[in-house]
Amino acid sequence: MLVVEDADFTRMLLVNAVTSLGHTCVDAATANDGVLQAREHDPDVALIDLDLGVGPTGADLARAIRVEHPRIGLAILTSYEDPRLLGNLPEFPVGTSQATKGMADLESLAALIDECATRPLTPRTEAARSGTLSEQSGSRSCGWGWCGHSNPT
Repeated sequence: MLVVEDADFTRMLLVNAVTSLGHTCVDAATANDGVLQAREHDPDVALIDLDLGVGPTGADLARAIRVEHPRIGLAILTSYEDPRLLGNLPEFPVGTSQATKGMADLESLAALIDECATRPLTPRTEAARSGTLSEQSGSRSCGWGWCGHSNPT
């Protein structure tokens, strides 16, 4: 499991929560470090903050990670109820969940992680034939306590 969050305290809380659920976890504070951690550890799931401060956004990072790890489960974490209201965000990769941080509890976090880890995505061989998955659009919204799917594939 990879957690990418620029706020130290929030990152620590997420890592502790993920670890308490029995997952091995690595973390990063920036998009660049997130790419490096994903390359080194090949996680099954990445929980990524949408607003990573100056530089690439969490959406940019999700797209970059999906190129190298086509089957990774992705969740964008944000304090915004609807991140589309921010405008000018790149499309989230296909199958990316969106979770609102303020609704967090351990049961919902566990359900989000499980959903991201078990959701079938394009097999690596098919992704390699088609180029990259980052050019495809579509995501699903998942709060830590509610869930809706806008594009299940």
